Amino acid sequence: MTAVRRRVCHNRTTMSLRARPAAVLAPVLLVALLAGCSGSGGPKASPTTTTVPAPTTTTAPTTTTIALPPNPQPTPEQAATLFINDWKLHDQAAAAQVATPAAVAAIFATPYTTQTVISRGCSMDFIPRKCSWGPPGGGSGALYEIELMPDGTNWYVSGATVES
Repeated sequence: MTAVRRRVCHNRTTMSLRARPAAVLAPVLLVALLAGCSGSGGPKASPTTTTVPAPTTTTAPTTTTIALPPNPQPTPEQAATLFINDWKLHDQAAAAQVATPAAVAAIFATPYTTQTVISRGCSMDFIPRKCSWGPPGGGSGALYEIELMPDGTNWYVSGATVES
């Protein structure tokens, strides 16, 4: 059975609308049937996935300030010589007057035991400057490489390496 309805449009014309009960009821019945098919007796919520963006962190750059020794010397050779002489005298406090704590710790990790240690010269080409100390030419023993950095017009010991 088809019912006919008339409708007046905005421009005052009349339109015929035919309602088809089967066409209207079919989707309603389909939804009702599908809802009744769930196994737990009620409609199940569909699983949802939520994506949460990873938190971002910003780390400020770190800077390390090295305390400079209180008594830098006018030349790299003078600073290296004082440093080696203080090591030979087992005087860490005096060595710390011309060297950083890391340099003092590095050289004093190898105790001085009365071996002959002489200057083998300093390189002047690059910074840090490097002064070498060790046994006289041809002798055996450790080689001590002392790194030096400028502080204005003066120089201090910034590192020490012992090569056995």
